[in-house]
Amino acid sequence: MQFLRKARCRGLRQTVVMFVLAAFISSGFIYPLETRAQTLPTPGTMLAPTLSFVPAVIKAVKVFPENPFKFDFIIDAGQSGLEGEDLKQESTKLIKYFFAALTVPENELWVNLSPYEQDRIIPEKFGVT
Repeated sequence: MQFLRKARCRGLRQTVVMFVLAAFISSGFIYPLETRAQTLPTPGTMLAPTLSFVPAVIKAVKVFPENPFKFDFIIDAGQSGLEGEDLKQESTKLIKYFFAALTVPENELWVNLSPYEQDRIIPEKFGVT
């Protein structure tokens, strides 16, 4: 009886292996190399570096001594091509990041990536930013 179980298990395993092997081999016929999104260059070919991109950034912050809670931000649109309302939305996002960095205490600016401490990944107050 035990021999029959092992034979069935072995037969099932061989069937699964043959099916997976057939799927890999046939994928080259179904999706030929010409239709793939990207092909790799031949070994030894020199690659040209990609062009750099300059996103929108905060270039300067003007602080008013008579009113310490008033700020003026100078935003450089960079090469983003943003204008009008899109630039305003991106600027607002950058300014919120700036204020988040100012308001989070220094001892809470950490992230724990250890897989052994899943309950201590990020401080609760830092997580709301």
